[in-house]
Amino acid sequence: MRRVLVIAAAIIIAAMPSLALGQQVTPAQQRVDAAQRVVTMLSAQYTQGTATFDDLAAWNKRLFEAKRDAGATGAALVLAAQAWVDKMKALEQLAQQRVHAGMANATETDKALAHRLEAEMTLAKLKGPVATTPGY
Repeated sequence: MRRVLVIAAAIIIAAMPSLALGQQVTPAQQRVDAAQRVVTMLSAQYTQGTATFDDLAAWNKRLFEAKRDAGATGAALVLAAQAWVDKMKALEQLAQQRVHAGMANATETDKALAHRLEAEMTLAKLKGPVATTPGY
């Protein structure tokens, strides 16, 4: 337990670059930092079975929204959305493992699928229409 707390503390400190650099922190950046801390802690707790899937999925979305609302645009916003997609893919795999192990209800896999698809749809909108070649 102590080791988990030490690791979590190190991750939280690393997730707050604005504080580490001594910069003026805006409320928007504070929101990003807070959401990142929550996601980090919930990720560890979900893996141990002490946090809910719903909480973790919701906070991953809130982290993306916080980055967007803090002013991320263009490539930075696409990267934030891609990170959200990647987290939802990993969470979906973990949810499937938990269901197969009897640690979670089968509904959790459908929730994971829905959250991953939401993240992927958001990313696709940000990337814009993909050019296709007629006839293919």
